[in-house]
Amino acid sequence: MHGNLMRLIGGALILSAPVPTSAASRTSSSLENAAWIESVVLTSSDSSLTRDGVDDAVPEPLTASLVGAGYSLDGQVVFPQEGAPNVDVTLGAQHQSGLTLTGSLVGCRIDFQFRVLESATPPVPVTTVPVHIHAQGTADATGDSTLRAASFSRFTLISIALLESWDVSADNVGGGAPPSDSFDNDDQLELAPDEVVSGEIFVDAGIGAESPTEGTASTAEATFDPVIEIADMTIPGTTASYRDYFTVEFSPGYFALGQVPVERTTWGQIKRLYRN
Repeated sequence: MHGNLMRLIGGALILSAPVPTSAASRTSSSLENAAWIESVVLTSSDSSLTRDGVDDAVPEPLTASLVGAGYSLDGQVVFPQEGAPNVDVTLGAQHQSGLTLTGSLVGCRIDFQFRVLESATPPVPVTTVPVHIHAQGTADATGDSTLRAASFSRFTLISIALLESWDVSADNVGGGAPPSDSFDNDDQLELAPDEVVSGEIFVDAGIGAESPTEGTASTAEATFDPVIEIADMTIPGTTASYRDYFTVEFSPGYFALGQVPVERTTWGQIKRLYRN
């Protein structure tokens, strides 16, 4: 998978979180096209299957299956809801007998940008606008520990400096994270109009065989669901709401003008309209 988002080392599944792109290289006066990477990599000791969802012609959701003597693997990346760029990645493995599963990965990364845009002239000068950020992420890893499952979900926002970084992980083998975990966080950012914020959504799941016995099965799943909107607050010294004069504009192909929080669209639809 791109950047080896998760690695199989000596039969052990290792979570490896990527380093966010430099704020200086991504912050600009205009918004860049949204970009995404989706991959499904399924491998056994005798065969492998890789599907890459970067191509805008690839249908949604991105799915793949690999079946052999005594085993099966199924992976999926899906954008399950309308609104902000939310993602659900799942991976399942069934092992009965025969060949060894040498490691399977499913992952998605979405890079996007947004800024506060003045939609009408406010009654008084405004230098910063409150933006409400709400993000939910989950990670689950279940099943027999001999089929090691792990998952990871992270949300990052960068402007001049790091603004937010929330993540969660799970591993069904003892000594790691609990088999299921989640975050549900709220924050408020004070952003100047036209200040560009770069965001990254990163979710992945992996399953690898340590010493599978007949009849073992495991599932790994990671999800992410954010809300980014102008806060429901009054401009100081007035009775006017910030929402009456400002909105959030997202990367081309992902619009929020006139909507709270965003236009009714999905990243799968966007991918068909915009090449990166």
